[in-house]
Amino acid sequence: MRRFAPARPLRSTDRPLRFIALTAAALLVVPLVACSSPGSTAQAASSAGTAAGPEETVTFGTGTITLNLAVPFTAMGLGLFAKNNLNAQFVTGPTAAPLLAEGTADMIFDRAADVPLLTSEGKPTKAIAADTEDTHAGLVATKSVTSIAQLRAMGTNCTIASEGSGVFEAFQAYWISKYNLHCKIATLSSYSLAPGGLVSGQYTAAVELASNVSSLVASGSLDWLINPLSPNYVKGGYGLPYPFVNNAVMASSAYISHNKQTITRFFEVLKETEARMKKMTNTQIAQAIHDSGVTYYSSQSVQAIEEQLTGDGAAPNIFALNNLDLSTISSGVWADTMKSLVAQGVDVNPNDKRWDYAAGVDNTMAQQVFGS
Repeated sequence: MRRFAPARPLRSTDRPLRFIALTAAALLVVPLVACSSPGSTAQAASSAGTAAGPEETVTFGTGTITLNLAVPFTAMGLGLFAKNNLNAQFVTGPTAAPLLAEGTADMIFDRAADVPLLTSEGKPTKAIAADTEDTHAGLVATKSVTSIAQLRAMGTNCTIASEGSGVFEAFQAYWISKYNLHCKIATLSSYSLAPGGLVSGQYTAAVELASNVSSLVASGSLDWLINPLSPNYVKGGYGLPYPFVNNAVMASSAYISHNKQTITRFFEVLKETEARMKKMTNTQIAQAIHDSGVTYYSSQSVQAIEEQLTGDGAAPNIFALNNLDLSTISSGVWADTMKSLVAQGVDVNPNDKRWDYAAGVDNTMAQQVFGS
């Protein structure tokens, strides 16, 4: 997923809207996450296929590898796709949207903004399931700043590290307005630079996830000004004042029209896997992800993956940490998600009929598997 935002939102009057330039990182980047090298690489489930060959091959992908894909990665490691006669392959590239546009992936896990961005490029795309909704982001600061009041009192003598586009941008704009902050904004070339920049004091604060910086908070290197895992997060009014789909499963309209049964079978494996994971220990899940065949995780120790699943112990499991829950997408949540795009720094008309609920969402397969 694109994490390299332009210095300002790309306007249609400047140049044609390009999904490659605006496809954002879903903002759920887990600790130690690294982008793939340029170009797409396929990684098949280690146990996929049978002697006679798989009945169906399904390729899913993303840009930045995150534990938003913990469920399909666990299914790969447990061999559940193969048991259901699916050859599941994972692909990755510098950004997610081109994988779908170019036909490299059948489905992508990425931010819902890809639907209007791809559709506006003449690549009709639909969201077919929600992966994470209403994600809790937090505001983390360098060790010398311990409260929002202190940050506000600094006036312009503070700097917020910004992504420039994506749901983090929406949180940032909301908190700046709500708490009357006047910090300078530094748009990063790579959002992976934010944690290190905070520790060094280059930046004062940044919107972050517990999964990104929990180890730095636990070690005393950073402080939460708004803790995304706080039990008072919702009551305290820290979340965005509207529901939103943070990470969605998407496919081209053409692929959906010809592969509904295959998508349904893929979702059935994910549902079975999700149910198993809720009975598994974090160590068992980490082992399955390690065994998935995805190079990024197979190169890590099981212990390192387990620490990421819990945000170094800040949450009991990945479901609590990232609000992970495969489900259908409601019309109200989709409408609010599209309206939030302006706050996310994406220059598209959220009221365009080409990606309203009827045109932008196909719930038929998810409803059959996950229920309404």
